[in-house]
Amino acid sequence: MRLILHIGTERTGAANFQKQCFAELQKLRENGVWYSEAAGGVNFKPNHRKLAVYAQNFNKDDDGFSAHYISTEEEHSSFRSSVESDLREEFETAKQTNCHTFFLSCEHLHARLKNETGIRRLHDLLHSICSEITVLVHLRPQIEVAICSIANGAAFGSPVNPSAFDKVNVTDPYYNYLESLNLWAKVFGKQSITPVPFQRAPNISSFLDEYLPPTFPFIEYDVSDSSVRGLDVDAISILNNLNSRNAEAISYFLSAPLFEPLRIGIGIATKVQARFYESNARLAIQYNSLVSSDFIPDWTEHLIPSNFDKLDGSKGAAAHVQHILTMSKNALLEQKFETLLTSSERALARGNVMIAKELFLHSQSVLDLAVPTAERYRLSKDVKDRIEDCRIKTGV
Repeated sequence: MRLILHIGTERTGAANFQKQCFAELQKLRENGVWYSEAAGGVNFKPNHRKLAVYAQNFNKDDDGFSAHYISTEEEHSSFRSSVESDLREEFETAKQTNCHTFFLSCEHLHARLKNETGIRRLHDLLHSICSEITVLVHLRPQIEVAICSIANGAAFGSPVNPSAFDKVNVTDPYYNYLESLNLWAKVFGKQSITPVPFQRAPNISSFLDEYLPPTFPFIEYDVSDSSVRGLDVDAISILNNLNSRNAEAISYFLSAPLFEPLRIGIGIATKVQARFYESNARLAIQYNSLVSSDFIPDWTEHLIPSNFDKLDGSKGAAAHVQHILTMSKNALLEQKFETLLTSSERALARGNVMIAKELFLHSQSVLDLAVPTAERYRLSKDVKDRIEDCRIKTGV
C-alpha cells in the first residue's frame, strides 16, 4: 500500500475536496482508496489537521492547538502519542482491505510547516508506517493565491488595499514555491514530490486518476467559491469597517455568497506575478509535471478595472446582512436543540420515558433545521453519543 500526502496549497479548493472525499468514503474505499478518518481535525474531520499540529513545535497561540485543546507542552506530547497510535492502527486496518492507497490531506502543512524540523517530524511519522510516500502539492499562480488570501484576510482584521500586495514576494515561502518544495524535497526526496498545476487541473482528483495510477475515482467539488476566489468585495467593505469581530462573525463572512470578487487591475497583477517568474521557471525545469505556462494567470480576468473603490462603500450589504441573520438563526436553533436534548436526558433520569421521547423527537426536528444530515459529521462525538443514547432509551 502506498501513502499519498496532499499538502495543499491553500486557495486551491482543498477544503471542498476534503469535504467531498469524506462524504464519499465508501466510494473511495470501493475503488481502493482509504481516506483517513483518524487524522481528521476536531472541528472539521475531513481536513487532516492533526498532522499539522503534530508536526509543529508547541505554539499555544496557533488556532490548531486551541482547536485540539492543547495548552501545554505536556498536552502536545500526549497528543502526538495519540496521533501516532491512531494513525498506525488505521493504516493497519486499511491494509487488511483491498485498498491500494492511504490518503491524507491538509493544506495547513504547506502553510504552517516552514522549517525542516517540522517537515522531518512529519516524515518520520509517516515513514514509520509506510515506505512508499508521494507528496502532492497543488500549485496556482501566485497572484491568484494572493488575491484570495488577502481578500479572506479581511475576516481576521487584515486591511485590504493596494499596499497589501506589496508584501507578496519571493522572501515568503508561502508564495515562493521553489523554496518551499526544495525544503520538502530535502526531507522526503525529490522523487517523492509531485506538483500539480491548478491551471490545468483545478480538480486534483482528475490529475490523480491520470498521473498516479492505480485508479483514483473522480471527486466532484467546487473550485469557484470564496475559498478559491476570495471574499465578495462588499463583504470585504463591511469587514474593513468593523471595529471588532468574533469567531461567529468570521464564520458568517467566510461562508457568505460570492457575487463579485476583489479585482486589483492589470497593473498590480502583472507587477506581483513578475516577482516569481524566475523561481517559477526554475521549478518547472525541476519537475516533469510542470511547465512554465502553469504559472501564467488568465490575464483577461485582470483586464477588468480594479474595484478597490468599492471597499469604501457598502453596496450590496443587505445580502450579506441577510446571510448573517440566517447563520444567527441556525446558531439559535442549535442552542434550542441542545436545550431540548438536555431536557430529554433529565426526563429519562426521572423515569419519564414518554416525556423524554417527546422532547427527543422535538430536538431532532430542530436539529434537522439547524444542521442538514449531510453536515452531521461536524457534530462532536459527545453530542453524537448523547443522541444515540437518548434514541435507544426512548425507543425512537
